[in-house]
Order: sequence, then C-alpha cells, then structure tokens
Amino acid sequence: ATGCAPPRYHPMTLASPHRLSTADVCAIAGLPPSTVTRWIDEGVITPAAGGGRRGAERSWTPVQALALTAGAAYRAEGASPGRVAGVVRFLSGVRPEVLERDIAAGRTFPAPGVMLGAAWIPGLMVKPPVDDPGLSPAARVLIHKLDLARLRERVLEAIAGRPDRPPESTAPRPESTT
Repeated sequence: ATGCAPPRYHPMTLASPHRLSTADVCAIAGLPPSTVTRWIDEGVITPAAGGGRRGAERSWTPVQALALTAGAAYRAEGASPGRVAGVVRFLSGVRPEVLERDIAAGRTFPAPGVMLGAAWIPGLMVKPPVDDPGLSPAARVLIHKLDLARLRERVLEAIAGRPDRPPESTAPRPESTT
C-alpha cells in the first residue's frame, strides 16, 4: 500500500506537532508579551490557534517560535522595523518541511520579498556569503548571530525542555468530576 500513513514527526524538528503558549514563545524568543501582541495587532504574525480577542489563550507552532526568535535577533542587531516585520511574516508562513530542507541545504538567511523589491513573492531563503573574502569581521559576527540554523537549534532545545502541548483537538473535553 502506498501513501496512506500519516507523516511521522521527529520530536525535535520544526514539523513537530508541539503547541506553545504565548509565554513559551516569549521566553524562547526573548521578547516581551507586549511586542508579540503588537505584532499580532499589526498583522505581522497570527497565532496558530486562539487569540480572536484580547486575553484569549493563543498557541504557537515551532515555526512561529523560530520566526519570533529570528525577529528578536534582527531587532537586537538594529534592523529596521520593516525588515524585522518582513522576516517574521515570511518565516511564519513557510511550511516546516520546506524550512528544514532550506536550512539543511545551507540556505539560512531569510530574504522577504519586500526586501528584494518583489512584494509579489513572500520571499526566499539564501546562503550567507561566508566565503566572501571582502566580508568584514563585524559582518561575519552579524551573520553568525542571525544564522537561522543556529536560531533553529536554540528554539528546538527550548521546546525540548518545555511540557509537550499536543495539537489542538476538536474532541470534546471530558466533564469535570469535581
């Protein structure tokens, strides 16, 4: 028989079915909740579930945690708000298996479409110019700090240390007996 089995998820990939709370992603990314809320309000990112109104519990995927972590890293290095928003928006929309494939191939830098002057495409992942002899030492340090493979490892290690939150279920919750 072919093609009927559900995909298998390795617990430590971006395709993991883990669900993270807003507190989890804020801790992982190093962002205050007010920044995440502002980015939601501005349409930069949308939670995987919940969050239809203020105060509602939201859940996030590992890819979204990586997108927020990358946004925090770009922001910490002085990127413009438009660049930060473009990186978060682009990465949060990439399918996990595509992102894993790009990172494995060495394409570890997000290039949002708006930054390429091509707003009609969401963006693409590119290889950093680490072999460029003209690259300054400061540029090499910056490339290291913003490297998505490194940020991915940080996010997955943080997820591994958190309680597992399975995907949102549509099954009714059991009645309380208390």
